[in-house]
Amino acid sequence: MELETGHLTSKASQPPRRNPAGIGITGPGADGVSFRDWNKAVRGHVGRLAAYAIPSGKGTPAQKALITEALAVRPLSPKKRGKAVQVAGLSRNWAEDQRYAEKIVKIAKEIRVS
Repeated sequence: MELETGHLTSKASQPPRRNPAGIGITGPGADGVSFRDWNKAVRGHVGRLAAYAIPSGKGTPAQKALITEALAVRPLSPKKRGKAVQVAGLSRNWAEDQRYAEKIVKIAKEIRVS
């Protein structure tokens, strides 16, 4: 979320769009998705991350429900399911940037220190 939205300063992360993960913003001119409230936004983000971490058909009933909810907003290729069991798997999956995971880890360390 921090990386995708410039620490929640991007227009897409603010109301009325409430897209704190930049879901669907794949390049210039791509608006991405919008969420009607913050609860839906958070569930959409966490459910999408769960879809990257958990292969299709796996997970608890609660995880499956959250993933189904998130992917109803923006589908995910079955090839991407379960590709990010670790943060490193987000590179070239969640984002095309091969250094994406590295950048996320750096931000997480900065947050932890502050």
